[in-house]
Amino acid sequence: LEAKMIAFVDGGNDLSKVLVPSTFIGSIAGKLDANVTANQNHTVTWNVGADWNVGFGELEVAIMAKDDRNLLNLHFLTLPATDSNTTELQINRAPITNADLLDLWYWLLASGEDGITLDGPSIKPVLTGTAPNFSPNEISDMILWLDANDPDGDGQSTNNPYGSALDSWTNLADSDHNFTQTNENKRPTLVDNVLNNRPAVFFDNDSDGMSSTLQINSAPYTVIVLFNCLDSNSRSRRAVQGSHNWLIGPHSAKVGFHTNNGWVSHTESLIADKFYLCVASTDSTASSFLLNGKDLTQNSNSRYHPGTLHLAGSGGHSSEYLNGYICEVLAYDRKLSDSEISQIDTYFSYKWNMVNSYVYGSTTSNSGRAYLFDKMNLREATEDEINRAKQGAIPTSVNQFIPSLKVGPGDRPNKVNEYGFDTGASGSWVTPK
Repeated sequence: LEAKMIAFVDGGNDLSKVLVPSTFIGSIAGKLDANVTANQNHTVTWNVGADWNVGFGELEVAIMAKDDRNLLNLHFLTLPATDSNTTELQINRAPITNADLLDLWYWLLASGEDGITLDGPSIKPVLTGTAPNFSPNEISDMILWLDANDPDGDGQSTNNPYGSALDSWTNLADSDHNFTQTNENKRPTLVDNVLNNRPAVFFDNDSDGMSSTLQINSAPYTVIVLFNCLDSNSRSRRAVQGSHNWLIGPHSAKVGFHTNNGWVSHTESLIADKFYLCVASTDSTASSFLLNGKDLTQNSNSRYHPGTLHLAGSGGHSSEYLNGYICEVLAYDRKLSDSEISQIDTYFSYKWNMVNSYVYGSTTSNSGRAYLFDKMNLREATEDEINRAKQGAIPTSVNQFIPSLKVGPGDRPNKVNEYGFDTGASGSWVTPK
């Protein structure tokens, strides 16, 4: 067996309380390593004072152990090929929950995993070496790419007009749909050394905005923007907006995503000067909103398209100005997968030093799930694969039988189909790579 130790300040089950023991008196060989013999008593002495510099407090200590199997011992079903699906599908029988994943993060922390670091109530990736050889246009169906490092689209940064007003911001994905401003008094300014020694475009508090002829008139789509706002007052503001009441950005002292059918998310309090990486997605069934790696979706039923895309004080609500910087904007005419969003997260981490959390509190992000599943040589199943597994042998129909056997915690599975696939619970499903 392999065994590790972890502690929680004042007990509980909270990342902000985690303390990883590292200073021991005497050897821990054969006790807290990969060569622990089962069915024997083992004793270790932890020098708590060396790892926890407080005068008085309480700790809950846990010993974790695993055998030579994977991080998760999953039961996979193999669904046979059908007339509409010519290949077999391997998929886990029951969904993986956030509680399941949180236990894995505890294990990795106790194991001294090199690729992660504990930061208060969150776990973040550790950036090492050079950025991966990846560009956002490697993801298919890109329709928009605005980069403050290359506003004129010539691929050169040495001739960028820093300190000057921009009448045009080149769309690197489609130069037929650039963002422009013909009114000299409403043009934003290109400013150098704004974030991670890189430039950004500043849209003021009074008039600045840019319009385009780029339209998104139906779902699915994904729009991604990195921006900040220089104040946190309750004024209505927008970073990206549509030709009607669609927006991503700061609004009424919060950061959110709004469509014509209401707020998808509007809970995160706006902090002045802080940069926000927003990922807004909508397909035919649901909308979602990721903010700095956290899924803050409140109302997935608010679905609508933006129409014509604009920046800051231009568009359907042209009097709602940003008073902040926009670094980069991406858009795709489909909903990106979790693995693709993970690639985007890594790209922004290295380029802009926007290191999103793998897990915050008890909730694992898309990129966090991708990190864990990759360690197990798994990938997250697509919506089509999940629907295929739920429908089983009868396409378009989902059977929900009460299983004769349930196991804890949580009495799972809740409902199953004819293949024993859990159709009554939510979470993450995976397939082997």
